[in-house]
Amino acid sequence: MLRLSTSSRKPFLVLLLAIAAASTLFLGSSPSATGAALGTSAGRESRPGELRSAPDGANPCASMPCMYIANTGANSILEFPTNANGDVAPTRTVRGPNTELTSPAGIAVDVHRRIYVANPGVHPRVGVTVYASGAQGDARPIQIINGRSTKLQGPVGVGLDAQGDIFVANFHRFPNGSVCVFAAGSNGNVAPLRRIFGSRTGLHLPVAIAVDGSGNSFIANVAGGPSSTGGITVYAAGAKGNVAPIQAIGGPSTGVDNPGAIAIDSSGDTYVANETSVTVFAPGASGNIAPIQTIQGSSTLIGGPRGIALDASRNIYVVNGNSSILVFASGASGNVTPIQQIAGPNTSLGAPTGIAIY
Repeated sequence: MLRLSTSSRKPFLVLLLAIAAASTLFLGSSPSATGAALGTSAGRESRPGELRSAPDGANPCASMPCMYIANTGANSILEFPTNANGDVAPTRTVRGPNTELTSPAGIAVDVHRRIYVANPGVHPRVGVTVYASGAQGDARPIQIINGRSTKLQGPVGVGLDAQGDIFVANFHRFPNGSVCVFAAGSNGNVAPLRRIFGSRTGLHLPVAIAVDGSGNSFIANVAGGPSSTGGITVYAAGAKGNVAPIQAIGGPSTGVDNPGAIAIDSSGDTYVANETSVTVFAPGASGNIAPIQTIQGSSTLIGGPRGIALDASRNIYVVNGNSSILVFASGASGNVTPIQQIAGPNTSLGAPTGIAIY
């Protein structure tokens, strides 16, 4: 079992360690359903003008951007419009035994609004589950990636590239973690197209992943790095094996502190959710470099954030450790107040850890 010093046992890391301790490499079988996936990354901003789902009754998410939440504590997926505020109920909930959800952590949504979820939970249901657009209730996945050949163990982060290939951050493997990339539409006990793992990669307990428009993958490592408080590693499109990152952000000047989530905007800025802050780095940033924006302070209400995403206007959505969602205006920096906050019993939020916007 992975052991960390008491001083490093921050709330999000403790949660992940508990999940990883229950997971195992040898995974179960998957259903025969298949589905093609053409995707965008969970960590990339929503883009106007992309293909939308057909209208769906009174559900506002059929015609406007919405956020999708991996609700770990309640084994569910929640959907809210991006303009939601206060103690509001979700517009849709996916939950129940047929869903195969088990401690859902990372989440991504493709251009057809299919929902991809990384489930690190308990054998034999460890893997990635995919749901049809508009799924709700006790919905069965249309794809499940799990089994011995997948090399998945402790999958906690998931992202998509422009071709729909599926990138998965494994928290617990080799022994500091790995990244597996699966072909679009993958289903069942399938081998990844490629893997990133080994001593040269700089991976150290990867918990989140974002993919930019060029196919480069950005990883939030909750531990390791120059200051042993985590860091960001970036890999070139097509990277595989024991390969060094093309960029690495870490050190005291960065403000990176046990990062739990990461997102990339269309200009290449990198947004990192840290233990008590959100830091933003310019395109190409590497080394012990200061961020270009930092959201931090008592007015922000940030505490142990576990997810981050951007909308088409680059407003910043943060899944907070106290079961709330905070929204900050584009360009926000300093000790600023959120422009929206979703929290309260009607929201059904329970230890949420991932967010995607489409």
